[in-house]
Amino acid sequence: MEHTSDSVIGVAVRYFEKRKDPLHYAKALYYKGRVFQDQRKIEEAVELFVKALDVGKDCRDYNLLFLISSRLGTLYGYQNLAEHALKSYQKACQYAILSGDSSCLSYAYSYMGRAYGMQKDWQNAIESYKKGEEIALAINNKSALSLSLNECATIYKQIRSFEKAKGCMDRIATTVSDENIKGKTKIYLGIGDLYRLMKQYDSATVYLQKALSYDNLYTKRSVYQCLYYLYEEQQEYKKAIEYNNLYWAHVDSINKMANKETILAVEARYKYEQLEKESMLEKEKRTQKILCLVAAFLLLLLCIVIAYQRRLLKKDKEIQAIKKELNCFIEESEQNKISIDQNQRKINDLTNQLEEKKQKLVDTTLLEVKKEKLEEENRDLKQRNEKLQKEIQRGLILLSRRSEEFAEYKREIEEKESCPNILVRLDKEKKRLREEDWKELLLMVDIASQDFSRRLLEVHPRFSENDLRFCCLIKLGYSLSDLCILLGVQEEAISKRKTRMRKHIDEGKKWKKGELEVYIKSF
Repeated sequence: MEHTSDSVIGVAVRYFEKRKDPLHYAKALYYKGRVFQDQRKIEEAVELFVKALDVGKDCRDYNLLFLISSRLGTLYGYQNLAEHALKSYQKACQYAILSGDSSCLSYAYSYMGRAYGMQKDWQNAIESYKKGEEIALAINNKSALSLSLNECATIYKQIRSFEKAKGCMDRIATTVSDENIKGKTKIYLGIGDLYRLMKQYDSATVYLQKALSYDNLYTKRSVYQCLYYLYEEQQEYKKAIEYNNLYWAHVDSINKMANKETILAVEARYKYEQLEKESMLEKEKRTQKILCLVAAFLLLLLCIVIAYQRRLLKKDKEIQAIKKELNCFIEESEQNKISIDQNQRKINDLTNQLEEKKQKLVDTTLLEVKKEKLEEENRDLKQRNEKLQKEIQRGLILLSRRSEEFAEYKREIEEKESCPNILVRLDKEKKRLREEDWKELLLMVDIASQDFSRRLLEVHPRFSENDLRFCCLIKLGYSLSDLCILLGVQEEAISKRKTRMRKHIDEGKKWKKGELEVYIKSF
């Protein structure tokens, strides 16, 4: 796919620049340079490769440094900066040696031969190609071998050593399989052009006609040009003109195709920019959605805290009412004890009076009635006190329970205020989740995982509320023991729930162990 923009790789460049990660930053710069190179933005590509070398010089990723240096050398070659190209290729060679990669080293020597060739330093060029060839042969790298032989043949052609050039082309032919028609065609074209230069026109015609069997505009253009030269040299001008016309017809076709490709590239760029805009809009919508979810979470948290505060106030009022009632019971019980003591003294006095009256034979009926009344009153007071004691004991138990609840609610409010994130609270202490906890937890999962619960219910509408809660805990990565604590169930119940959920998802499927968890986590 042709590059229409550098915006995607630009994200990586900016990211690793901020991360202060030299290796990945250098790689990102290299890739961005490659994008610019493909877009033929040579100056921008050179600048990025130079920067990538500077950033990555201490990373010791010698393969990466080889790639950057060799690409930089190639770009200098495009600009006919032979000295700069040679220096870059020499650096690439050093990095190839340090990397211990023989393929890279073979390519590096061939690249150096190319730079020497640009300077018309034929001897060093040939020596460099020979070194690249030797290494490629040793490691049986046909691609590297083909490069060194092909470019060496070009040098021999330039210095008019046609037999040596022919030897290189023949050796290249042995490295290319018969199935590789494109490779074979290039060889036929090269050999045919060599025979033309060697004035062996019959052999040149045979190979050039073979090259025409490959249906490629660029190849045919080159072949027709060679045939034009061939017949012109033989002063067969009629055929020369015929092939010259074919050459220009193919040049026109290539130009039209290039224009068409340019139009397609513009269309592709436009479509890409449209996609980028749509992506940005989608990103904005997603951001707004996340902000809404965060706002909903904060609102929920506020409501939960307010609800807890109200419960706390209600519990406090209940405790105060119980204390007031207890105080009343205690006061009444104390008052009854005083009355009992007073009555007992009166009973004792009446008992003494009755004894005296009996001794004097005086009527004692009235005194006995008073005494009985006082004794009956004391019995009632004692019974009442027994009931009060029971009420006091019950009240004390209730007061203790309410005080514990009050303390628990107060602790939870303080915990929520100091740590609003339920996931952090659960990491600190695993306990069975309550209804208000579930609301908070589900909302947190939706914020973190792009409406996880909503999307899951859309795909699997048969899931119950409890199934959804279970999926959220799986999504968060809780272990089996944690699930038992958080759900307040035994392992057997969890196993049954998993079985039921597998049927809801795909009843006919044979599920492997742990596959359900993987499915939920990756949903």
